[in-house]
Amino acid sequence: MSEPKPRLSELAKVVEDLQGRMGEYGPNLYKSEELTRYVLVDPFLKALGWDTSNPEKVWVDYRLGKGKRRRVDYALFHKEQVIAFVEAEHWGACSQMGQLQNTLLQLIGYCNLTGVLLGILTDGGCWLVYDVHKPAPVEGKELLEINFAWDASKVAQKSLALSASSIENLLKQAESV
Repeated sequence: MSEPKPRLSELAKVVEDLQGRMGEYGPNLYKSEELTRYVLVDPFLKALGWDTSNPEKVWVDYRLGKGKRRRVDYALFHKEQVIAFVEAEHWGACSQMGQLQNTLLQLIGYCNLTGVLLGILTDGGCWLVYDVHKPAPVEGKELLEINFAWDASKVAQKSLALSASSIENLLKQAESV
């Protein structure tokens, strides 16, 4: 069953709410990845049509293989296949990209290990989407950036590409390499 496409106006309202949460709870979010996930990442995924309560669509704390200690924060499913891994960090982490380099390399490694096409790195306020199989240096693998410092309508417009109903377009972009 196809996911309903989020309405731009409704998505912009969610973005405004999340921007308000960043301002209100920023100091606490900066200290905790788990709180960032609960307050920012989960609501944004839900607004994009990713049902975080349905493990057939979103698997939280997805383990890579049986008995493995390796896991990603979220695995996104499309047509019963994992199509993206999402790694979340504490809010504000994207402003320290040097510190995120190891997380990004780990995410790309996990995607390569499992054949997953898209790697998404987020701190709730910045979302970076990578085509991990593109034969390019890490910087050249970025497909999409969404930054909540932008105007809410711009964030909402760019975010539609990540919605459960539109993700196929990003997959086609990644597969065409």
